[in-house]
Amino acid sequence: MNRVDQLDQDGNTALHYACENGMMQEALYLISRMDCVENVNNKGETELMLSCTRDSMFEVSNILIFRTQHIDRLDKQGYNALMYACRYKSHQIALLLLAMTNNLEQKATNGETALSLAIASKMHIIVAEIINRKIKISTQISIP
Repeated sequence: MNRVDQLDQDGNTALHYACENGMMQEALYLISRMDCVENVNNKGETELMLSCTRDSMFEVSNILIFRTQHIDRLDKQGYNALMYACRYKSHQIALLLLAMTNNLEQKATNGETALSLAIASKMHIIVAEIINRKIKISTQISIP
């Protein structure tokens, strides 16, 4: 690769690979050198989504969340970053994403939601937080 933000044949940047493989120092270095950290690969995955697959990548995910314009972007299967965090049991990242989004009803093409993924992953705190957020949002909507 000639540039750190260059895409390979699968649409991945070096940052995609660093995030996917839990390479935090490399990911931090690449983020510092990249203009755009919202590249979408051929599967529809962003660097943020892949960083959400490992709770050890919390620092990277935190930076990406604040440098990304669309944290609720969907991959080709209909999953967003919060759903990735719930599927891969990334508790800290899921809590951070929950603080940043109201998109709790998103369903993947197979019908999975952040809540169903959190339940399947036995992420009890995340399950409770999603339910509390849904109650708060519905209460705000229904108050005249």
